[in-house]
Amino acid sequence: MAIIKAYASRYLNEAKLDQNRSNRWTRHGSTRYLWKEEEIEATIQYVVHEQGEPMAVFENKERYFVRGI
Repeated sequence: MAIIKAYASRYLNEAKLDQNRSNRWTRHGSTRYLWKEEEIEATIQYVVHEQGEPMAVFENKERYFVRGI
């Protein structure tokens, strides 16, 4: 999770989308496993649309899932 946050921070900083905030992440995060497509879709729906003020996102509507990983 730390590696993903580091890369995301780096790209946000390079794109100047988040004003180089040094405190943009929580100390820990959710580590729930998502095994089924329905679980992934429900999580995307929650993160993007159900946490108060809507987020600015790029949502890939043509996403696909790789099975067996």
